Amino acid sequence: MGSNKGEALQHYLNHFVPERSTFYFKKIKRDSDAQSTEISKEFCDAFLDLYKQLPEGKNGKLSLTYIQYSLLFSHVLSGKPIYTVEAFGNDYFLEEPFVQVSYQPQWLMDHLYSFYKELKEEAKKYMLRITEIEVEKIFLIEVKYYEELMYQVARMAMREIIYLEEFKQLKYEEKIEFRIGEFRGNSKLFYIKDKQTDQAWEEWRELLSNQSG
Repeated sequence: MGSNKGEALQHYLNHFVPERSTFYFKKIKRDSDAQSTEISKEFCDAFLDLYKQLPEGKNGKLSLTYIQYSLLFSHVLSGKPIYTVEAFGNDYFLEEPFVQVSYQPQWLMDHLYSFYKELKEEAKKYMLRITEIEVEKIFLIEVKYYEELMYQVARMAMREIIYLEEFKQLKYEEKIEFRIGEFRGNSKLFYIKDKQTDQAWEEWRELLSNQSG
């Protein structure tokens, strides 16, 4: 395991962490595929919570420009919901969000907290040569690896959200961007609601209605 701190940390990073990281990644990916319906519902429920709390404007709900799901690294180690879902106007981060609600991908965090527990237990075998702060940093780096998986979850859940009446009732001036990423950091676009997509969706719904009739 190494006789000094540097050797101990290197041994821990080269041997234990990668093996358990791979194990949990495969397990999470397998479970996410098997539980796709429930996972989408959690994501959709966060959107519905946001919609219900939107303040009223002159003609119904306020016009929006951005809806963002943001990962809060400061919440990861505390057990609090790790995502916040916010609605913004044109000024985006330069203004306070109209609404802010919480979202916890429990299907993901149950596994990751088990991984974190294993990281801490294994670190104890190194006789204080690996500190708690170092383990926390390693774990947060591991959590970051799942941002791409959460992006795929967002795209998957959006297929359900566009069927919701609440989604149809969203108001905008030019468009609403649905984004997911880090809190006040980088984010990725996973859907745009505008006149073009609304029209295409209405035509698709009408086609489906005619076919079922």
